[in-house]
Amino acid sequence: MIISDNAVAGVTRLQKYGFLLHKQYRKEISKIERKYGVFFYDDWKAHYYGPYSERLAKDIKTCVERNLLQTQDEGIPPKNYLRYEFTPKGRKIWRDVLCDNTKEISDINDKVRYLQATSTSKLLREIYLEYPAYTIKSRIKEGVLSD
Repeated sequence: MIISDNAVAGVTRLQKYGFLLHKQYRKEISKIERKYGVFFYDDWKAHYYGPYSERLAKDIKTCVERNLLQTQDEGIPPKNYLRYEFTPKGRKIWRDVLCDNTKEISDINDKVRYLQATSTSKLLREIYLEYPAYTIKSRIKEGVLSD
């Protein structure tokens, strides 16, 4: 679910990108699903760090195993995380999709670029305030909402 060429710092961010796209771009995603025969994530549930999709987590793992994404350890324990980015093979596939350049793909790509420029704390705060039902199991809710 990495949409732009930029690396993404951590699986939590990837999960939140997927969640926001699911909630805010349903119409555009439906058109893409029909056109490409793919299905977006609709299995969102409350989890330790807010909304979580098991299917997205499995797909991220599969993309790493198939050499479409690569990971790199970042940060210092206990705040370490994996940074995700396209491999050359994954980047080629994504750029081929971008060449199709439908309005829906362009809109979604713009949204992801915006999200990538947003701090993790701001991203989480916005999600926690707008979608409180997905925060009921959160281990970080107090910290997110007190920022």
